[in-house]
Amino acid sequence: MRPGKLLLLVISLLCFSVGNAQNDYLNNTFIFPLEVNPVLSGTFGELRSNHFHSGIDVKTQGAVGLPVYAIEDGYVSRIKVSPSGFGNTLYINHEDGYTSVFAHLQSFRRDLAEYVKSEQYRRESFAVDLYLEKGQYLVAKGEIVALSGNSGYSFGPHLHFEIREASTQQPINPLLFGYKIKDDIPPKIKKLKIYPESADALINGAASELKLQVSGYGMKHDLVDQDTIFAYGDLSFGLLTYDLMNGAGNKNGVFEVKLWYDDSLRYHLRIEKFAFSETRYINSLIDYPAYKQNNERYIRSKLDPNNRLNVYEQIINDGVIVIRDTRLHELRFEVIDVKQNHSALKILIKGTGLSNPHANKIPPKDGQVISWRDESIFESKGIEIFFPAYAFYDHVDFTYSTSLMLDGTFAPVYHIHHDNTPIHKYLTLSIQPVNLPAELQDKALLARVNGENGNAMSAAGGAYTDGWIRGKIRDFGKYTIIIDTVAPRIKPLNVRNGQQIMMDQKIKFKVKDDLSGLKSYKGTINGEWILIQYDAKNNLLFYLVDERTMKGDNHFKLEVSDQKDNITIFEAELKLN
Repeated sequence: MRPGKLLLLVISLLCFSVGNAQNDYLNNTFIFPLEVNPVLSGTFGELRSNHFHSGIDVKTQGAVGLPVYAIEDGYVSRIKVSPSGFGNTLYINHEDGYTSVFAHLQSFRRDLAEYVKSEQYRRESFAVDLYLEKGQYLVAKGEIVALSGNSGYSFGPHLHFEIREASTQQPINPLLFGYKIKDDIPPKIKKLKIYPESADALINGAASELKLQVSGYGMKHDLVDQDTIFAYGDLSFGLLTYDLMNGAGNKNGVFEVKLWYDDSLRYHLRIEKFAFSETRYINSLIDYPAYKQNNERYIRSKLDPNNRLNVYEQIINDGVIVIRDTRLHELRFEVIDVKQNHSALKILIKGTGLSNPHANKIPPKDGQVISWRDESIFESKGIEIFFPAYAFYDHVDFTYSTSLMLDGTFAPVYHIHHDNTPIHKYLTLSIQPVNLPAELQDKALLARVNGENGNAMSAAGGAYTDGWIRGKIRDFGKYTIIIDTVAPRIKPLNVRNGQQIMMDQKIKFKVKDDLSGLKSYKGTINGEWILIQYDAKNNLLFYLVDERTMKGDNHFKLEVSDQKDNITIFEAELKLN
């Protein structure tokens, strides 16, 4: 048995739990992929920006280079290298129908690394996505298949670990497979929101949502300022909650949320697995305006008509409670983590029998109603927006206005609805430029105007087509047209013209583009393509000097272009020491 493998197997046996005896996933012998005391910084199904977290994040004690072990016999089915996202990622298929995934890696097993490098040179691309044949590269349970790292959009060393159904590639909560991550801390419930869902609804005498602070621990959570809510009409609810685990202060995602109404289970959310195609529906699950305004993710009970998430075990009346009597009702919220630690919040709601007296006096909304179900087009002077079918989770009472052109722009500022409304599918935005010189048409792009005074802008893509600047957007907000004629910047960090270099030296460059963003880069030695790696989160390009192309005297050239084909070139004569 190889060194360390005995310790790994001992840890894996200790990591095996029978806390969920009804769990079908326990019928396996998977071992843990790291030889560490398992502590998590992220859990499965955690609410992230526009997506659910698809695995668990295992702390690596602030270090990179820890051995990553195959959890079971299998074969490498896919290897992906990306400057962003998961970075260096390894996929292993197992005979029992599961795929294990390891992301943000520092490096792969030697033979895998050599294969990846050969494909990068063959394709002349650092970023590759390689699908392998079943018998091409085999792995054995407990074998080192990679080293942990911090690649891609990882903002601290850790291992992102997933288990997926091989047939569907749907990720499953890895902790359902019996890994015993120490956790005897129940989830925390911090806030409760109550929303009016009918025109006649009142909550504590008001026709607006009510935010309530919650305190307590475990099964004894209570409202801070009151114990009884007075209400009438159709109501829905939002819960701000997170999970805590032993050994770490991270606020992790919860596993289940239940809502009981007078002892009737009306809502049951259980995040056991999901499809990547549905993960963006998270923006319908949460209170999106609260997220945009305060970075708070309330889990909503209401089911929007175009919410296609398959994480609801039960939901009655689309998660809406109807109170039109004068009785006293009990609502009980239960929050459960994957280790079956429970928390609960009970509140009383007293029906008032009194509806909103202004329910029939609400003036009609101005503007166009955009259907979530049908495609439609909005047109006004100088602007056109195409809305595809199923672009929204519910109907949108669309609002629109304009303001004057800003310095350096080539169109008025178009105020397109407001960014508190989530968009599921891309919209096509077309704006007519004003006084745009013909020689600058290919440099024009859409820009989002940020800040209260419009003093900050961010590129939103797009290109000149038939008299319009046309592009795809997935956020509402304020938009105009700008041009990008400034090339990216290249800053050499440890190399200069005429420098002596050595084999295995890492030549590094900072690259930055302030507007349209980097489009491509290419490095050559004496005219031949070389593998330059890109760390997107740090705006870093680097080349590891090797014998593949380096000679005695070498002409090094790095060419970087942005999305509007502005190009910067760095050249140097290098001498191999």
